[in-house]
Amino acid sequence: MQSLGVGSRIRNEEWGVGVVIQRTYDQCVVTFVNHGVLNLNQQEVAKDFEVLEAVESPKGLVSLEDIEESIRYMIGDLLDQDT
Repeated sequence: MQSLGVGSRIRNEEWGVGVVIQRTYDQCVVTFVNHGVLNLNQQEVAKDFEVLEAVESPKGLVSLEDIEESIRYMIGDLLDQDT
């Protein structure tokens, strides 16, 4: 399965051409001109979409979502210690 970074272009018969605007570990957020924004998992993209142009994701970067999840986890641990 090809990994698609932000800026990758994909095409689907129903939705047309879209551009990846956000990535998480296993999800792509793709914007389509006539259909808006869709959240897709990697399996959906591999099965239902043609990759027109793949942009490789930079290695070693951490997403805002990853940081938020880590902070929630640490705060939860701190709150558990106070009880």
